[in-house]
Amino acid sequence: MPFDSSTLPPSPHPVAGSSAAPLGRARHASLLGAMVIWIAALALLAGPPAAHAQMLTYTRALMTTPSFNESSQAYQLEYRQGLFDGFSASIDYLNEGHIAEHHRDGYAFEFSYRLPILPHQRLYLAASAGPYYFFDTYRGSTDVHEVAPLVALTAYGALKGKWFWSATATRINPKSDFRANMFGIGLGYWLGKDAYSPTEELPGLFGSTKPGKTSDEITVFGVFSVINVAKSPHSLGSSVEYRHRFARHVEGTVTYIYEGDPRVARRSGLAVQAWPVRSAICPQLEIGIGLGTYWFIDRRHVRTPGQNANAALGGLVSTMISYHFTPTWFGALIWDRVITDYNRDADIWRFGIGRKL
Repeated sequence: MPFDSSTLPPSPHPVAGSSAAPLGRARHASLLGAMVIWIAALALLAGPPAAHAQMLTYTRALMTTPSFNESSQAYQLEYRQGLFDGFSASIDYLNEGHIAEHHRDGYAFEFSYRLPILPHQRLYLAASAGPYYFFDTYRGSTDVHEVAPLVALTAYGALKGKWFWSATATRINPKSDFRANMFGIGLGYWLGKDAYSPTEELPGLFGSTKPGKTSDEITVFGVFSVINVAKSPHSLGSSVEYRHRFARHVEGTVTYIYEGDPRVARRSGLAVQAWPVRSAICPQLEIGIGLGTYWFIDRRHVRTPGQNANAALGGLVSTMISYHFTPTWFGALIWDRVITDYNRDADIWRFGIGRKL
């Protein structure tokens, strides 16, 4: 049955100790914050290859919130790029788990300063701060988008070879959503070369040996989509993507996506994205981050008064990993987050086989 967006519950009330900004001002601030984070990510990943250390870290954490006196399991994935003299920057994905009818995750851009504690044992302490653009699914039907300040304190220590451990304490302070603390233990891998990494040359995100030639690719995907509402309705779909490499680490895509029919939405449309990409660990393996717009038609969305069609424009944020089996053929996995303004945000996983043209 088609759903009526007018029957959806209102946005969540502010939690105790917080104040809500007017909707229009908050929405503009949220969009501006998201743009800042993703422009910074583009600059970070597409920066000069002479930059310093690169690190990938996966962290499992416990999230607690003083707003509700609850806790949840959480995790974080981070790419960090050294800049100069102990300074670094990172792009992070955080999933804070489930508490009190909230399911919150999002992306952060952090600046950090690292102090050597025991440099010969590669033990360091880093302080970080930056904006966090989050998506909070509230009561299973309302999607809240906001930018919040984030601060963190992290200890790093060497394990074996290029592997290291980390311990992190993070504080998130939204203006009109619940506040959170995260305490986590992580496992990381050095991707690049700097003064504190092993002396041999390390393959990494900024160490790609691929020539800076333009190229074209076509990829066909199977799709698994989940709408971020109560009971997580899901469906199977399909997608076709054309990708063009403009420069050594910059690509663009035009993608047709059919999300299937998960009952509460039935969308299909065209997405255009820009992608900074890097080779990681080995030349055949690539990772990338995509940001762009998604023009779609939702055949289950009831038109608002004065609306002539069910077409809409949303945001699309993506992460990609691909592996080249041969110089021509490759496999790809892409995770998309669809950002909407009518409480139908979605996660889309695309599994595909592609060919260089």
